[in-house]
Amino acid sequence: MDVDSPQASEALSFLVSGFRDGWIPRAALGWNEEASRRAFEAGSLLFLANWPYVYGDASVPGAGNVVAGKFGVTTLPGLNGPGSATLGGANLAISAYSRHPATALAFIRFLTSAASERYILIHSALPPVWASMYNQAALVAMFPFLPVLKQAILTARPRPALVDYNQFSLAISSAVHQALAQRISVGAALAQLSAELRQIVRAG
Repeated sequence: MDVDSPQASEALSFLVSGFRDGWIPRAALGWNEEASRRAFEAGSLLFLANWPYVYGDASVPGAGNVVAGKFGVTTLPGLNGPGSATLGGANLAISAYSRHPATALAFIRFLTSAASERYILIHSALPPVWASMYNQAALVAMFPFLPVLKQAILTARPRPALVDYNQFSLAISSAVHQALAQRISVGAALAQLSAELRQIVRAG
């Protein structure tokens, strides 16, 4: 798998320049989702890419939150226009060795029912699996980001179908982090990553 390409170099160089020039906080190199959420709520960030639950948390006024009622949601930007997200989710399945498959199926149906999905959306701001909910006026009034999120989901791209996806993810995050921290050059990071991904593919 070859990721040592001009497109990858341009994208990674753009992010490296953000840390180098200061328009991306250097502290972000050590942030997780919650740390970035707190920084956004404190007014330290202009943009934040995070999970939908953050909308619910950031919308609640409280100590340390200066953005409640003052922010919006949009799709990910691309280099020369709209970008695209990746599809993902919490998939539910029943083991072929389950001693209670009927009970398991009933539980899955309960979890994915319209009533359950509506409850989870209202109380946790997590996106529902039912497409019809994204256009319900009452829900859109509570969560104005729903139409935007629906469009993001409809235009999202599937993740690579890889047996060793976790290894791929770790290799990418490690190489990219080294470049962002300016420990190695963009070219060196991509060359290293390309070699590691090829090795993972061969091993799989």
